[in-house]
Amino acid sequence: MVNRRMAASALSIGLLLSAAGTAPAGQGQDDRDQKRQRGPLQLPITGIATAPDGTKGTFAGTFSLLKFATPDGKKVVAIGMVRGSVTIDTGDPAAPKTVLAGPISLPVSVEPGGPITTTLAPVGPALAAPATCPALHIALGAANLNVLGLQVATQPIGVDISGDSAGALGHLVCTILDTLNNVVGLVDLLNRLLGVLTGLLGALIP
Repeated sequence: MVNRRMAASALSIGLLLSAAGTAPAGQGQDDRDQKRQRGPLQLPITGIATAPDGTKGTFAGTFSLLKFATPDGKKVVAIGMVRGSVTIDTGDPAAPKTVLAGPISLPVSVEPGGPITTTLAPVGPALAAPATCPALHIALGAANLNVLGLQVATQPIGVDISGDSAGALGHLVCTILDTLNNVVGLVDLLNRLLGVLTGLLGALIP
């Protein structure tokens, strides 16, 4: 469903959400219990791993996004878990290969995005109605992790979301873009969007 690409040092993910925001049969908009059962949204994450002797390697895994928060009321962060595998030749067959860290906080910036130019299959029923607001660009910053002696520097993650503004989900995207200067309100809306995405995507961006 999703086309992924490496651009510079960031992993960009484009989501063309053409669903009208209608919940599946039997699932109300406020059915929070069912949403929680789907688990956190998992975003692909990559990075560079460094062994104690300086040997470099690569890291690939997922960032399980649990929620958005604003600890100081001024900045938005994404809280979640990082899990993945390290490919590195340390000369030690017993060297750790699996990375699990968290919960960690990644800095978040939210701004209007450009059009999603990659070829994507729409999520949900395809609708012809054009969006009347820009795409939503959510950038999750990098993190430096120390896991069992390995230094893992993750790459930033960029998520662009575009939806049909005539539907509930597209309207939510437009509302977020109108709330960028209100951090507390923005965090609440981002968490609502997170619930919608886990419902549409089944908690996993492949």
